Amino acid sequence: MNVELLQCRYPPETMQQVAKLSEGLAKDYHRSRAYMLKRTFVSASDAAASKVRREDVLTTANNDNSNTDNGTEGPSGMIPRNVMDCIRKDVVIIDNNVSNTMVAFNKLSNGMQMKIFNQYNQDGVHEATVEIAGFTIGKARGDTSKVAQSTVSDIVLAFLSQHCYSLKRKMHVSQIEGIEVLSKAETSHGSAENNTTDSTKLSSDNLGFQLMTKLGWTGGSLGARGDGILDPVDMEQKFDRTGLGKDTLDGKMNAATIKQKLYELRNSTEQDRIVFSSEYTKQDRKLIHSLAQALNLRSLSYGKDYNRTRRLVVSRRLLGPREILRKILAEKDPLYCKMYEVVPPSAQE
Repeated sequence: MNVELLQCRYPPETMQQVAKLSEGLAKDYHRSRAYMLKRTFVSASDAAASKVRREDVLTTANNDNSNTDNGTEGPSGMIPRNVMDCIRKDVVIIDNNVSNTMVAFNKLSNGMQMKIFNQYNQDGVHEATVEIAGFTIGKARGDTSKVAQSTVSDIVLAFLSQHCYSLKRKMHVSQIEGIEVLSKAETSHGSAENNTTDSTKLSSDNLGFQLMTKLGWTGGSLGARGDGILDPVDMEQKFDRTGLGKDTLDGKMNAATIKQKLYELRNSTEQDRIVFSSEYTKQDRKLIHSLAQALNLRSLSYGKDYNRTRRLVVSRRLLGPREILRKILAEKDPLYCKMYEVVPPSAQE
């Protein structure tokens, strides 16, 4: 690693031994990174234009002269063609709410921002304005700031609905009938063996695993006599409030089993989420939240405790609006089709 990444140099005998033991590893490592993102230096103006228009940087300069379209008539003036192209591609109306739509759009970091401004004029009237990339897509006045914002929201939604898709949530994943729910009995002590160490072992494609193999390790226990440890050292944690040494396993959730389930979710290419049933206590959910956070997973609880309808959902990551549209329109995912309603643009592009 030092030789390849840090360009370190050692005595000739050491370098020969390193080259012999690492034969093929460096070549495989560089081959795996051959198609990763590479830096290309271009002018700032060309880079900004290509990012907004979603075009190749090399062809941006040639296309600038041909883009002479005046744009689209908006509620408060003309909107340039490149801004409208970005609106059609990236704006998805979320639950008929301008604030939610603005937050989702601004997270894309596509070079444009949607902003709302409130101003109190000298004539005693409040004015609210919504802009994208500095171009106004809605403006309204009212006696109060709340009235002005409500009016401009209606104007903006009416304009965007002509050019953009809308997503409306029909139900949450924990409310869908037939979805697999993990009961507490499946994660209690005695329901499964502690397989946590299996998920933390190095796989055969790991660079450290390959280096150990080159050094003569053939699997099994470590050490010259083969009497060393076999499984990785695992730290046992205590999450409840009982004293050290007190063991009350009856009916208790097995943290190791939960961790194994979350490991499988993180490494899965097919499974998107795990829904934990309402049988789990507040303390159980607190533990699951902490384990999910340690694995960079997203966890949220839904429902109420008093009527025992609160469920916890752990997912790999939150899909963006465009990804949800692809799940519904292109992949026809039955789960997302039940969760969301899609409304296409009303105007013909």
